[in-house]
Amino acid sequence: MFILITLILCGIFLRAHQLGRALGGGDENQVLLEWVYSPIDYIVTTYGFGSGGHHIFHTIILRIMVLLFGEESALAIRFPAFA
Repeated sequence: MFILITLILCGIFLRAHQLGRALGGGDENQVLLEWVYSPIDYIVTTYGFGSGGHHIFHTIILRIMVLLFGEESALAIRFPAFA
């Protein structure tokens, strides 16, 4: 149990430490530009292996977070991957 709690706390610290960096880079840009602004039915029906940066559930949650908090919110964009 101690090891699990230590790993979770380490993950929280590392995520919180990087929240201040600029958005974008790698799969963040790909998912935001290609998938997040698409309708949910389009994401579910056309999302295939290798065509997106993350799985369907992550992309849908990310779309909802962007709609609720805006595309400039680093916390909203990075929270689905953290959770």
